[in-house]
Amino acid sequence: MYSYNNLLLGGVIMSFAAWSAIFMALIGAMSGAIFGTISSRNKSKNTN
Repeated sequence: MYSYNNLLLGGVIMSFAAWSAIFMALIGAMSGAIFGTISSRNKSKNTN
C-alpha cells in the first residue's frame, strides 16, 4: 500500500511538472509573439 501511494504521488508530481512545463512554454511563446509584434511595430514607426 505504501509503495502504491508513493507511486501515485510520483505520478501526480510528474503530471504537475509536465503541465507546468507546457504552461511555461505557452506563456513564453505568447510573450515572445507579443514582444515580436511590438518590436516590429516600433521598427515600422521608425522607418515611417
